[in-house]
Amino acid sequence: MRAFDPEVAAMLEELRAGYARRLPDLVGRLEGALLKVMESPGDGGLAMEAYRLAHSLVGSSGTYGFSGVCQAASTMKSLVRSVVDGAAAVDGTFRSRAAAVMAILRRAAGKASSAFLKPLNYPLRP
Repeated sequence: MRAFDPEVAAMLEELRAGYARRLPDLVGRLEGALLKVMESPGDGGLAMEAYRLAHSLVGSSGTYGFSGVCQAASTMKSLVRSVVDGAAAVDGTFRSRAAAVMAILRRAAGKASSAFLKPLNYPLRP
């Protein structure tokens, strides 16, 4: 087995750090989209945009190793998907669940963006 290249590790950590710095903005965009859904609950396009942002956040945060953000974004994605699919309405229950998940997501993103320098100490195989 080959040793992990320190230059590659440094490059990956730099990419991860850059993503961590963008996390608050990405989460803010999702939150803004959710607010628009709540303001115009009948607009399926707004719900689809919130779903798309949640979906992207799930994938990108998981790729960069931010599991807490990934899990919270996945929960939000499922919640918004229920509205997109017509299985749930944008009512008080949706609003309270979305607010609770959003609070968890903001905390997870804040934690990730402030403590992203945990090294990736695992060997990658060629």
